[in-house]
Formats: sequence, C-alpha cells, structure tokens
Amino acid sequence: MEENIFSSLIKWGDAKSQEENYYSKSLTLVLSHLLKDERCKFAAVNILNETFAKRLGFSFSTNEKIDIQSHKTNDNKRPDITIEAEDKLIYVEIKVSSPVNEEARERIRNYIKRLSDPKQKRTKNGVMLVTKFGDARVDSIILPKQQISWFTLSGVLRKALEELKRNEDTQSATVYLLKKFHEFLKEKNMSVERVDGTIDYLAMRDIYNLLTIVQRACKELKFTNLTLDTGEDIDYGQFWVGYKCKREKQVHRIGFWVSTVKEPIHLCLEIEDEMVKRFDEDELQDNLGAEKWDDKTIAIYLDLDSKGFFTAETDAGKQVQIVKEFVQETLKKWSVTKRPIKKTRRL
Repeated sequence: MEENIFSSLIKWGDAKSQEENYYSKSLTLVLSHLLKDERCKFAAVNILNETFAKRLGFSFSTNEKIDIQSHKTNDNKRPDITIEAEDKLIYVEIKVSSPVNEEARERIRNYIKRLSDPKQKRTKNGVMLVTKFGDARVDSIILPKQQISWFTLSGVLRKALEELKRNEDTQSATVYLLKKFHEFLKEKNMSVERVDGTIDYLAMRDIYNLLTIVQRACKELKFTNLTLDTGEDIDYGQFWVGYKCKREKQVHRIGFWVSTVKEPIHLCLEIEDEMVKRFDEDELQDNLGAEKWDDKTIAIYLDLDSKGFFTAETDAGKQVQIVKEFVQETLKKWSVTKRPIKKTRRL
C-alpha cells in the first residue's frame, strides 16, 4: 500500500515537535501550487474564499495575483500563514492539538493591531484561527465567524477535489498534492468522514438522554436562545456536550464533560458575567465551589451520582428537577456573591 507523502514527511526532522508548523507549511504548499496552476487556480480561490475571505467580509477572484506564504516575517511578527493580494491581507493562526494559550492570544492581538493601523494599505483584511473543532475560547479577541475547524476545512478541500475531477486532469501533480493532503487530514482524524457505524451506540444513546433532560430543564427555567453546544478540552482529552442559552441577558452553558476514562458524570454550569473579574479564584471557590476559567467565566459542577441521578427510583421527571434545582441554587448564590456590599453610616 502506498504511504501518504504527508504522513511520511511528518516522521522526519522535528515535524512531530512542531505540529502547527508542519500543518501550516503543508497547507501553504498545496494552496500555492493550486494558485500557480492556471487549470486549478479557480479551486484555490474557492478554498480561500470558503475557509477565510468570506468569513471576513470579502472575496478573492481568479483575476488577481494572490500570494500565500508560511511564517513570513512582518514587523518582527511571523503569522503561521499570510495570504496577500493587492488590497487584501489575511493572517492565519494554526492550531492542531495544542490549546489556544495566552501566548497565541497575544499574537492574535498583535495581528489585529497591525491590521487596524491607519497606515495599512490593504483595507480588506482580517485574522483567522484554525483549530480542530473551531470553538476555541478566545473571549472577544476572535469572533465565532473568524474561527474555522479542520473538519470544515477538510470538507472544503474535498469539495475542491470533486470540482477538479469534473474539470481537470486528476493525475496532475497539483491535484495529487491536494488529494494526498486531504487524505492526510483523514488519517489524523481531522475529517468528519472518519465517523462511522462503529461508535458505541449505547454510550451515544445515554448522552442523548442526558441532553434531553438538560433541554427540558432549560425550557422549564424559561431560558432563551437555546442551542446545542459541543467542544473539546485537548489538555484533558474530554468532549463537551450541552446547551448554550441566555437568562436575563447573561450567557450560560449547561452540559457534561465526557471522556473515554470511566469516572463519575458531573453536570457543569458555566456562567459568563463581566463581574467575574472582580473575584480571585479562592473567593469563587469558597463562596460557590466554582472554577474561574477567565475574567468573565466561571464553572460549577454537580456530581450526579451523589444526587441518585442514575438510580432506578429516579425517573425522568425527578432528573429534570435535580438539574433545575442545581441551576437555580447556583444562579441565586452567584447573584448574592456578586452583589456589592453597602457601606454603613457611622452612628
């Protein structure tokens, strides 16, 4: 069986220790060759528009000269990928398995600052962030539309391949590179095509039932803007499933962290509030038993086993009540905790 060229190359040198660099250079290589091949340029432009440009409010065309480079130095800054045209400029930050830490956030802030400079001639510009699931926690630095997942990007590459098969010689070296990079993403579980019927049906059914209970509780609590919410914590190998909702203009997330490790299931309530920054971690832990994730987000957990959530005596109605009581009590405690203490007058 022929080994994928990208899978082979990542085994050499320091590619394993520089994962983001390897993915950045590989994606740049593929797109650069597509742009240089007149028969394939339309596919390259479609990829750039679907993954980056349209999300930033503009589009590239096949008539303009487009340059794409990895780790190009700009004012002592080296974005993972730089995409340039006469009046357009995009900086792309690439993440694969590592989290978007404070160092990455600071780089993104610097890119945005540079692009917002009045002297910047390329007025159609922006910053894009590529992560595995496209849902990294970057506060207000990056808008949701400025993030894209490797799963989505892989789907765009697959679509481009299908278009090229209908229009061009699929044996060309350029199309070969695109095909092999797409296959490489599939091998690395960066493509939704890897999902198949071997998933544990019982586990999926149980998660679905848990989500149904949470949904019912949220509706009975009169939460609004209820939307399904999923994600991943790469550091701990856990997946998040739950709901994002609003209550009195505050955003909350209610759900579960699940993993392959057998451990008790905890219901998690995340509260987003600008008042969080007033408190340090110890205060929040003492008053609420809460974890402080950033300056506006706290997370509170409930061990469902301790409430007899999964016992035969606890039917769906009681399970909904357990969720509601936990959420109500927690929000009430937070309301009291953040309330400013009134000064007393001297007698």
